[in-house]
Amino acid sequence: MDARLCCATVLLASLSLAGQQAPPPKAPTPPFRTGIELVLLDVTVLDKDRQPVHDLTAADFTILEDGAPQSIQSLVEFSSPDVDVAKPPGAKWVREVAPDVVRNDTLENRPITVIVLDDATPMMAVEGLALRRMAENVVDQLPAGDSAAVLFTRDKRRGQEFTAERGLLRAAVDRFVSDPDLMTGPAGAPVPFDHFNRFEMDKYLAVVGTLRSIASDLSAYPGRRKTIVFLSVGLPIGVADLGPSTSLSDGRAGASGEVGSLLHETFQLFQTAQRSNTRIYSISPGGLRAPSSALSVFAKMAGTDNNAYPGESNDHYLRSVAENTGGFAVVDTNAYETAILQIHRENSSYYLLGYVPANNRAQGKFRRLEVRANRAGVTAQTRPGYVEPVASANKPRAKAASAPVKPPRAGDAMAGLLPKPDLAMELVVAPFAIPGDTRAALTIALAVRQHAPGRATRVVGHVDLTISAFGPDGARRATRRETADARMSPGADEDLKYAFLSRLDVPPGRYMLRIGGVGSVTGFSAAPGAPEVAVLAPGAEFESKSGSIFADVEVPDFQREPLSLSGLVLSASPGLVAGPKDRLASLMPVVPSTERSFRSYSRVTAFARVYQGAGPAVDAVAVSARVVDGEGRTEFEWADTLPAARFTPRRAADVQLEIPVAGFKPGAHLLTIQATRGKTIVSRDVRFDTWF
Repeated sequence: MDARLCCATVLLASLSLAGQQAPPPKAPTPPFRTGIELVLLDVTVLDKDRQPVHDLTAADFTILEDGAPQSIQSLVEFSSPDVDVAKPPGAKWVREVAPDVVRNDTLENRPITVIVLDDATPMMAVEGLALRRMAENVVDQLPAGDSAAVLFTRDKRRGQEFTAERGLLRAAVDRFVSDPDLMTGPAGAPVPFDHFNRFEMDKYLAVVGTLRSIASDLSAYPGRRKTIVFLSVGLPIGVADLGPSTSLSDGRAGASGEVGSLLHETFQLFQTAQRSNTRIYSISPGGLRAPSSALSVFAKMAGTDNNAYPGESNDHYLRSVAENTGGFAVVDTNAYETAILQIHRENSSYYLLGYVPANNRAQGKFRRLEVRANRAGVTAQTRPGYVEPVASANKPRAKAASAPVKPPRAGDAMAGLLPKPDLAMELVVAPFAIPGDTRAALTIALAVRQHAPGRATRVVGHVDLTISAFGPDGARRATRRETADARMSPGADEDLKYAFLSRLDVPPGRYMLRIGGVGSVTGFSAAPGAPEVAVLAPGAEFESKSGSIFADVEVPDFQREPLSLSGLVLSASPGLVAGPKDRLASLMPVVPSTERSFRSYSRVTAFARVYQGAGPAVDAVAVSARVVDGEGRTEFEWADTLPAARFTPRRAADVQLEIPVAGFKPGAHLLTIQATRGKTIVSRDVRFDTWF
């Protein structure tokens, strides 16, 4: 923690609770809706060994739009360490255990990866198991520091929103269940998985619709590398050359036109992905399927064999989806680990090129793109093109001169797939049982950082907050609105940073917590002798800023589980002053901190509560604590036994101990608290750093 902030005085007051519901998130607006604007291309540049090429300039690229050279207006290289060596050295926990403190700026300039598991398209059971293994490999090879989301094409409740915690991503993958439907026809005859079945049309459309919806949502983040990793057996529509120029009147639609409808929806997917600059990498769980002499299980049952090999039409579809969006397909191969590594490698090192099209045409036609690297032995890859806007849809609406500018609202800040970092936030959420209530309390410590005006001796930081918990189905389960004022005395040009305490009561279950906030700096006074203009001059530092922050939380059923632990809370002194002081006093005897970087003189206290919710009697519980460093070496150990008499009538007992950080080496550390009752073991982890 910055020692300068320890001298600041903070008073959090004026807290209010509003019962109204927060507004629903707004749909993001796709780019390329005005006539002439900067077109952004993320370009992967690889050498002959498919390794990223670095340090190129605009002179090293040629952009062709419909064959015509374009003038490059901007170039930015984004380069992370190669994913082969990006895994942190030392103990496994350094990579596997995510910080319990969530920040809303960690995803800035990082790739956006969405892992889509196709649970709508029927597939053989063995390939469903293979798909899960491949998805786990995508998670395992995710570069250090990157976040991802897991979504399903059919059961949206099983997914996982963006997180860097590998355990949450793997848990979502484990929830994948392939469609057990054997794709039977109207007379009960089996239909092979690689033959189009009009009775499965709703499932096919669900797959395409899910991909298109994700690509549309990602359009809200221009200038970012956006990737969909699509794991599916593919759709069996038997098209080898599906692309923007494919005609819908070439006889492929059939008598009832279902294939034509599916092709049309696929074209819409291509256009949406191209506009939003989203790449799709397709991965098939089929691997090396047998040649035509050995039919698929379904093909044998149906007595048909119209493909060169089982699943050929499906693989063609997966290739088309990837090639028309700038990715590549992993099909007809068992070496999927290498291909997944290459996906992550390409997403970790790329160039963002910008140009203004020389062609002002606005007729909704497809524009083909080609990017060339002007170096021998080097190839450049990008999306194949995009559909230009239509003039009639791009006439700007006249704005009324007297129309007031709407101030930002905390509820609006929560919208979107990713948190909004304009107002810097840090968040710690810990669940605790509520005595006499079946619900649990989500205790919240939210640190807010705001810029302070220069030469001010006292400022007031004001924040409006909307706190909402959403269930796996996306429904809002609980909401509250609050306001806070922080009066502080910073030095010249320092940031204000203070912590706000709150709680939200919810039933047991899995939640996505979303907090939206609007912060402003007001009520400041000048230092003695300072010119008035030095404090009151208008500028961005005085404007209201909105931000949001998201966190996943699993709330145990404290009353039913035989043994459970609350969240693991750290309290630090010196540290940020937090308030209101009594907000969480009924739940814990310490004030939770968002600080996870401690100096040798810091006093750090760990606190957790042990619950015995089920069983005829309360038993003794063994508890222990351990701190290991980044190499896995133990730096602190502690053990104790909580006798049955220590548990309250509500079957709860506290664990509180000081962590001797003064004796630790500088670097990363992991604190684990564990409770054992018979054969039941539960634990909680917290990462922190020490320095001198």
